[in-house]
Amino acid sequence: MKSIYFHCLIFMLSLLASPSFAQDQGSSILDQKFTVAQLQEDFDVFRRNVENYQPGLYQYTSKEKLDQAFDAARAALNQPMNAVDFLRITSPLMKLIANGHTQLVGSAAYYKAMKEDLKFFPFQLLRKDGEIYILRNLSQEENISPGAILKSINGESAEQVFLKLMDLQTRDGYNQTGPQSRVNRYFARNYALYKGFLDQFDMEIQETKNGPLKKYTVAASSVIEGTKIYEERYEKINPAPEQKPAISFSMDKNIATLTIRTFDDSALKKEKIKTKKVFKEYFEKMETRGVEHLIIDLRDNGGGAPQPTENLFAHLYDQEFTFYKEISAKVKKIPKKEAYNKLGFGERFLHSLIFKKQGDQFIGKKIIPGLKPTKPAKAQFKGQVYVLTNARSFSATGEMTGIIKNQNKAIFIGEEPGGNPVQNVSGLMAILELPHTKNRAVIPFWLWIMNVDLENN
Repeated sequence: MKSIYFHCLIFMLSLLASPSFAQDQGSSILDQKFTVAQLQEDFDVFRRNVENYQPGLYQYTSKEKLDQAFDAARAALNQPMNAVDFLRITSPLMKLIANGHTQLVGSAAYYKAMKEDLKFFPFQLLRKDGEIYILRNLSQEENISPGAILKSINGESAEQVFLKLMDLQTRDGYNQTGPQSRVNRYFARNYALYKGFLDQFDMEIQETKNGPLKKYTVAASSVIEGTKIYEERYEKINPAPEQKPAISFSMDKNIATLTIRTFDDSALKKEKIKTKKVFKEYFEKMETRGVEHLIIDLRDNGGGAPQPTENLFAHLYDQEFTFYKEISAKVKKIPKKEAYNKLGFGERFLHSLIFKKQGDQFIGKKIIPGLKPTKPAKAQFKGQVYVLTNARSFSATGEMTGIIKNQNKAIFIGEEPGGNPVQNVSGLMAILELPHTKNRAVIPFWLWIMNVDLENN
């Protein structure tokens, strides 16, 4: 894996070496410059918090290499810059940290400006088989049709641009489907982070795979302008999907489909879903009907809490099981001095209560769900299980796929999940607001190690 780390570091250094960034649009968020001292202080606050509290920091990149990358990023903050420039320089660190829950994101003012003020590349794209396709055209140029292939943008290969944007994304381990999914969904936002906020774009496009190249110059558009064009061109043929329930179930002859959109306790509570009771009901129905094939659809399930995943696996495995080998943290007490948003006394007290000192780390007590053995449920499914996943199957859903795979309990269909099936750093998470730029860092405090024998990649 050394070559991966070396490539990441070299890419980041080359990006940081860029002498200037294009910022053609006028906006207060772009106009406000911070001094070198302010930028470096913000960076030091972020680095100190990640190094002190993120317990999985060196799982994928050695301390030596990550220190080199941190030092290079800080050194690149060597002239007055705005808050977006700060993100541009620091974002490549996310690939090296390699934890999808650890993030650096813009300030509240930046997100407000993106919605109301700033202008972007006016196309939605899709990368597939090494080609970048136009998914939707939200520009004033009506001659560019969905399905056309974008070959270049502002003189750069569209495929190479896409890959560079993937390098700016957070992800779990060496996962590639998650970063690709995020760039597919937010290409315009990420392109602006990479290149700056431009007023127009020179494009080369093929209408068909072997067709001639056509050149277009299109103007940037705001979110408001793009939304209006979307409603005019696409809403009738792509109506907004109905809100799907968190959990749904159906049977057709000897095939059952169990769709789970979230394992999040608060979302399940809103719909008055108690997973232990609901899964018991569904699996008893399958047993009565004699269902032979069960499809578990975990696509777009961003994760949640351990308990719902345990409740599900209890119906798929007829022996006692323990979900996690270990849950650990770097500190027993979270310092009050840190400017963490949405982290109050209750969360700090809970953290200090459930960890005990063991060596140079703190180990979670068995009161945490998943550390105690769980008994199998009475209604056991004995047929063939199929699990559907995609890049947005993340966090606890990645863990769910790991424990199912470890017991050879299913055939997996679809994309590799974006969540790690072996470990992740999440659980208690805090949002740290940096003092000057007001950019925000998401800092997770707990390292969860799954009770599986899979390779950690």
